[in-house]
Amino acid sequence: CIAMVQCKVLKQLSILEQRRFDDEDITADVEYLSEKLQNSVQDLSSFDEYATEVRSGRLEWSPVHKSAKFWRENAQRLNEKNYELLRILVHLLETSKDAIILSVACFDIGEYVRHYPRGK
Repeated sequence: CIAMVQCKVLKQLSILEQRRFDDEDITADVEYLSEKLQNSVQDLSSFDEYATEVRSGRLEWSPVHKSAKFWRENAQRLNEKNYELLRILVHLLETSKDAIILSVACFDIGEYVRHYPRGK
């Protein structure tokens, strides 16, 4: 499921849900997959998925970045391993030229400050 979320399968399923298919099984399968992935986005909006994305340096607007629940539950975890992920985000802000990476890194640091009790 993590790979499906990271590959933006939900977006493709959303597009497919808007189409009409003669075969009802296709419609049912698309709806089923979409529902299962939506449910697992909350579970997979996990810190592990986020950490993998940050360590890769290829930030995108994946569901974890926009999830208020994720930030409430995981902001303090950016302090783990001597602030490893926070340091990577700052490094990306300093070195990246990609507008999306810069905006996501900046947003994430803002969410950290907003949700971390001692970050205010």
